[in-house]
Amino acid sequence: MFFFLLLISLVKSDFENYYKLHHKLLTEYGISKKESELNYKENVKFIEQFNKEDHSYKMSENTPFVGFNKDKLKDIFIRRIRYNITNYQIKNAYNGNKLNKFDIISGILPDYIDYRNQMSSIRDQGSCASCYSFGSVGAIEGRLNLDKNNKFDFSEQQVVSCSQSYGNNGCNGGLSYNVYEYILHNDLAIESDYPYTETTGTCKSVKKHVKIQSYQSCRGFMQDCLVRGPIDIAMDVTSSFNYYSSGYYSETNCNSDPNYLNHEMVAVGYGYNNGKLYYIIRNSWGKYWGMNGYAYVYAGICGVDSDPVEPNGCSIY
Repeated sequence: MFFFLLLISLVKSDFENYYKLHHKLLTEYGISKKESELNYKENVKFIEQFNKEDHSYKMSENTPFVGFNKDKLKDIFIRRIRYNITNYQIKNAYNGNKLNKFDIISGILPDYIDYRNQMSSIRDQGSCASCYSFGSVGAIEGRLNLDKNNKFDFSEQQVVSCSQSYGNNGCNGGLSYNVYEYILHNDLAIESDYPYTETTGTCKSVKKHVKIQSYQSCRGFMQDCLVRGPIDIAMDVTSSFNYYSSGYYSETNCNSDPNYLNHEMVAVGYGYNNGKLYYIIRNSWGKYWGMNGYAYVYAGICGVDSDPVEPNGCSIY
C-alpha cells in the first residue's frame, strides 16, 4: 500500500514539473490542467511500455505534447499547403531553369556531416502553425552561419505575417516553396528588428538584410545538398515523433507521400548507424523536445527525404 501511494505521489510530482514547463502551450490550446493531467498519465503509460521494448529510439514524458491527447495532436498538425508543387519546382528552381546534374556536387560524399554547432539557438514556434517559416528561415541561417562563421538569427515572424500573397496562411500553415518565393522578391529582416510573436499579426515595413538567389528541390540527392549546408525538410509527425527523446527514429506508421507531410524542419547533417543512413533534424518545438531540440531520423522514415528544399546564393548586406 505504501509503495502504491508513493508511486501515485511520484507521478503527481512528475506531472507538476511537466505542467510548470509547458502550461503556457497547454493554455494556448485550451487544455485545462485537469485534462492535461489525465492525458499525461495515459501517455506516460504508453511511453514507459514503449521504452521497455526493443526499439531504435526512446520516448520521453518531458516533451511538450505529453499533456495532449491524440485527437488534439491530429488537429494541431495542419497539412502543408500544396499548390501544384511540381510546377513550382520546374518554374522557380534556379530562377526558371530546370535543375540538372551540373548543379549537383559530384565525387565521393563525406560519411558524416553535422552543422549543429553552426546553428542559432533552438526556437519554439508555440501554438502558431508556423513550422514552414522556421524550416525555411533556419536553412538560410545555417548557410550564412557556415559562410560567415557567425550565429545569425533571422525573422520567422516576417514570413508568417507577410507571405500570405505567396500562398502561405499565417499561423494556419504554409509551404517552404512559398516562403522562398516571397524572400526572393522581398528579402528578409533579422529577428531583433521583427521578433516572433506567435501570432499571424499584420505585415510591417522594417529594414531587410538577407537575400537569396534561388531555391531548388533536393529530392533524390538530399546528401549532395547537405554538403552545401542545411536544408528545409518536411515529415509526417502525427505519430510517436511528438514524444521522441533520443536514438534513431524509425516509426513506420506514418506517411511518406509529399502531399501528406505536415511539419517542416531543418536538416543539419547526416551519418550512418550500423551502415544505415540517418539525417540530423533540427525542430522548432523548443529545447525540451528530443536531444536539445534535435533528432536522428533514418532515411525513408515518415517522408524525411521526400520533399527537401535548399536556398542558394544566401547573402547578408
